[in-house]
Amino acid sequence: MTTLHECLGSLKPVIMSDRNQGLLAGVPSVFGAENHTYCVRHLTENLLTEAARLGIRRNVSKDLVKEIFNRVAY
Repeated sequence: MTTLHECLGSLKPVIMSDRNQGLLAGVPSVFGAENHTYCVRHLTENLLTEAARLGIRRNVSKDLVKEIFNRVAY
């Protein structure tokens, strides 16, 4: 992250990750917490996996995910 920061100079990127532990610690310490976001695809996969583990049918959880992201987008 430090090398990337040096290469970018004064640019302030937003780093998107899948909640990798190294990135969770590294991005905020180098770029600031406001420059880190999570990948929607990975969040969706994680939510669907957890819903399946809890016995929630996949089509129900997919509809829920769609509804959540439709509300967030507006």
